[in-house]
Amino acid sequence: MTGTSDHRLGKEDFEQIILAVKSAVAELVASQATAPALLDQPAAIRYTGLSRSSWYRLKSADLLPTAVAVGDLLRRRKVDLDQWVSRLGKPRRRTRRVGE
Repeated sequence: MTGTSDHRLGKEDFEQIILAVKSAVAELVASQATAPALLDQPAAIRYTGLSRSSWYRLKSADLLPTAVAVGDLLRRRKVDLDQWVSRLGKPRRRTRRVGE
């Protein structure tokens, strides 16, 4: 970047920054476009951000999106997980009960 004593960006500096941002955005969009549509269980757990224990608790209560069979393997569709997350209720603040 151009060395100025008052730390202002010159036109060339600004253009370099814009090119870097455009490149980073294009790379991010391309990586998301190639993300797998079907996720195995560990990937689905990571994708949702749930803990393993929460995942298994929801799974045993049949509250997760239905898995699809791919041969002998079970996978979760990413789009189903996205829709499921969007339907979840608002975050709630945990209140303490009397005596806790």
